[in-house]
Amino acid sequence: MGKTFSIYLFAIMMMWTAGVHAAGNPAWESGNKAYQAKQYEIALQDYESLVQSGVASADLYYNTANAAYRLNDLGKARLYYEKALRLNPGHKAAHDNLQLTLHRLPNQPQALPEIFFMRWWNGWTSLASANVWAMLLLVCFWALVAFFYAQRTGKVQGKTAFTGRLVLIPLTLILAGTALSCFAAARQVQAVVTADNATLRSTAAGGEKSVAEGAKVTVIQRLNDSVQVRLEDGETGWVKNAAIQVI
Repeated sequence: MGKTFSIYLFAIMMMWTAGVHAAGNPAWESGNKAYQAKQYEIALQDYESLVQSGVASADLYYNTANAAYRLNDLGKARLYYEKALRLNPGHKAAHDNLQLTLHRLPNQPQALPEIFFMRWWNGWTSLASANVWAMLLLVCFWALVAFFYAQRTGKVQGKTAFTGRLVLIPLTLILAGTALSCFAAARQVQAVVTADNATLRSTAAGGEKSVAEGAKVTVIQRLNDSVQVRLEDGETGWVKNAAIQVI
């Protein structure tokens, strides 16, 4: 558990450091100035140069998405809003702008309806990133260990002991389930169709169909220059690798 926590903490520090690097980078300053001057193509080039250099932060992705949105490159705008929210699920501006982008994207596959419980659970898990849930779980776990030690040594007894068990055990289980769910979702590779003429070769029915720019897909497997994906409506098929970009 300690080793796992160290890995999570390292990942968080790397994301924080990446954000600092973006803020102090000449390309970041140049991109911001270009955006303020309504030179959106230059801004997008500057921001994407940072992304391609390995800098990753929610604010960088958010600014990149805004520049793409201004250029009416809605597929790329969705890609970067999704990237921002993947790093920071609580980024309200990215969430709101993503909704605006989705309203402007035509011919999108209709997502399969979620049952109430799953909708509630997904809303709960999206309140924080997987790393944050893991840290909360670790804190709660050690609090539970300390509580049991105090109970064993007689420092906690009676009603206090009962209340402690009633609160800490369910809370630890809920946080464990939440963290595991988030990390399972993080391992799932998702992408956005950024090509304006992508073609899906259907797995089940055969034949081909067009996939609208901006469609969100789940990557199943890769084969040479093609990728098998699942659309939000559940249909699967193959698209060219160049037609999508991973979130």
